Amino acid sequence: MDRARRSGTPATSRLTVKKKNRRRPGSVWSRLPKPAVALDACGRALRRSLPAIVAATSVTAAGAGLYLGVRWVTHSPRFAITDIEIRGAQRLTNAEVRDLLPVADGANIFTTNIGNVERALAQHPWIATAEAHRELPHTLVIEVSEFAAVAVTTLETGESYLLDDTGKPFKRATEQEAAGLPRVTGLDRADFASERTADAIQTALSTLALWRAGGEGSRTGARSGAEWQRGVIERPAVSEVHIDASGTLSLVCDEGAVIQLGHVSVNPAELAPRFSAFDAAWGELAYVERLRVRVLHLDSGGSPSRPDHVTVAFKDQ
Repeated sequence: MDRARRSGTPATSRLTVKKKNRRRPGSVWSRLPKPAVALDACGRALRRSLPAIVAATSVTAAGAGLYLGVRWVTHSPRFAITDIEIRGAQRLTNAEVRDLLPVADGANIFTTNIGNVERALAQHPWIATAEAHRELPHTLVIEVSEFAAVAVTTLETGESYLLDDTGKPFKRATEQEAAGLPRVTGLDRADFASERTADAIQTALSTLALWRAGGEGSRTGARSGAEWQRGVIERPAVSEVHIDASGTLSLVCDEGAVIQLGHVSVNPAELAPRFSAFDAAWGELAYVERLRVRVLHLDSGGSPSRPDHVTVAFKDQ
């Protein structure tokens, strides 16, 4: 038993902390790696990053070159548009076509939007198609195709539209533009844009073309002095093709006579007998009788089996 227990006094303990023997910190330079070690570490880092540096440098150089190249071609006076060549324009003058172009004087040929040029030209009613392309260094070429008006249609409302050779209406007609063109009448505005009406117009124009193609040189029994000397009777000039509500065609002559054809499918084999019957009947009429003709029926009264029958109605004296 130890002394504390023997004396009855409480035991006490003493903890003795031994101080560490700290070294005094050295200078910053003393803690840096040796120069040889540092150089070796920098070399290894440089070798590892060299491909990335080369790639970044190449991309930067290429981007800078591309930027400078694009800026040069889009700002250089060498590529400013100094000549606009118009091809295919006949009704429109070159000046009128140029006025339609959304291109400023001296515009750069590369920054000019070709699509916008073509769309602007297509807005003109006389232009059927338009194409544009560049001819370096400074020429803009415009190629246009214009509509050819072969007839004019007059609706029941009084509106007139020019027709191309396919029967398509492409422009509101002025009196000057409609002068001298044959007319297609009897069309309803409600059905004007329908496929059926387009087919009817094309049929009317084809029928008129067949009528004119065989209009000269039909030898008949001539009655007037001039015709007797020539020995030919010419078909009368037709100024109007009328389409009625049932789809039948009638040719309206300049002298006022109406030639009713009935339903027409524009088959030459079908129309040839009707036109031949007209030539024969017309040739048998005296000059004064032709002036009195009001209607000639070539539709055989609805009997296609008798195309040689012609019914003539005269005006009242």
